[in-house]
Order: sequence, then structure tokens, then C-alpha cells
Amino acid sequence: DLVIARAQVRQAQLNQLQAETGLTNAQLVAPINGVISQVNVRQGELTSGSLPAIVLTDLESFHMTVLVDEIDVRQVQVGQPVRLSVDALPDSELTGKVTKISPTANNVSGVIAYEVTVTPDSTDAPLRAGMSATAIITTAGVDNVVLLPNRFIQIDRESRRAFVYKLVNGEPVLQEVELGLRNERESQILAGLTDGDEVALVTQTSEERLRGVLFGGD
Repeated sequence: DLVIARAQVRQAQLNQLQAETGLTNAQLVAPINGVISQVNVRQGELTSGSLPAIVLTDLESFHMTVLVDEIDVRQVQVGQPVRLSVDALPDSELTGKVTKISPTANNVSGVIAYEVTVTPDSTDAPLRAGMSATAIITTAGVDNVVLLPNRFIQIDRESRRAFVYKLVNGEPVLQEVELGLRNERESQILAGLTDGDEVALVTQTSEERLRGVLFGGD
């Protein structure tokens, strides 16, 4: 009788272990803290390997991916400061840093660009996944330079040489220039033009010209 009782106890222990193992396997354990933002399956449905059953969003760790032109990406480095403007939060001033630069290029409508990942700094602003934002990456800073709006500058993508139409006796003359620091609006002119020179914006479809004047910047 004692042997039978011990065997029954052992069997009960095995049954308990099996039940605990089954319960553990039935639970989904998230690798990170977060909020379930999407559920793609329902009870009883067959799952697909190409579609995640559940999407988990980490609300404590946001990032955004921006495309940077091949001409400008060489100036971008991991760790550079970034100013962020979120469309849904116009009154919030957000900052961040460049955390990753993709080694592979993307062809976007014939323009070669690279993905740059920006991670916002900690903030109390109510950020949400999917919000639209604009990132301004500060690659360097200089004072007392000659600036020209980018719309006046033409860049040969093969040779990387830059040109403008300089007004000489009222007529536009193609002039090569050397560029320094650039942003999305303006470029620093290192050589080819001087402060006060006049340049023209010549359209490709007509002889209409818009006059512009170089100016010194801070």
C-alpha cells in the first residue's frame, strides 16, 4: 500500500508540473515594457508567420527616421544634436540626437538618400507613435559668413560641382562656386562670389529671372 501511495504522489507531482508547464507556455511574455497598440488575431483563428499577432509599442522610447540627401549625409554623424518640430504639438520644443545612419541608400524619385534615425530626448510632451515631425540636424556652426538661398544654386550630381548665375552688366553668367556648410534653406559660399554680388534665378522654361542679393549672416 505504501508503494502504491508513493507512486500516486509521484504521479500527482508530475501532473502538477505538466499543468504548470502548459500554463507557462500559454502566456505571452513581452520582452519590453509597453502598450499593446494592435491586435491582429482573434481567438480560434489560424496565425500567419508574416503578420505579427500583437504589436507592442514602447511609449518610453520613440524614434523617427528621416531621409538625408547623399550630398548632405556625409556631414551627418551619430551624436549630433537635433531640433524636432511635431505637427500635433506646435507649442512643444523638442530635442534629440542622431543615433543611427543607414549604410545603404534609398532611391526616392531618382534622388539618392540615406535613412537617418533620430531619437528624441526625454520629454513630458504627450508624444504618440505615428505623429508627423520635422527634424533639423545641426552638423556644424559658423559665424560671419556669406550665405545664399539654395534655390539660386545648381549642383551637378555627377561632379558635385556647384554653379550660380552671377549678374554681370545685367546679364546672367554661369559661375562656379565653392560651398561650405548647408542647411535646407541656405548655403555658405566659400569662393566664387563675394558679399554684395548679384545673382539670378534662371528658369528652364523661360528667360524670366528673379534677382537676388548675397548677404552676410551671423
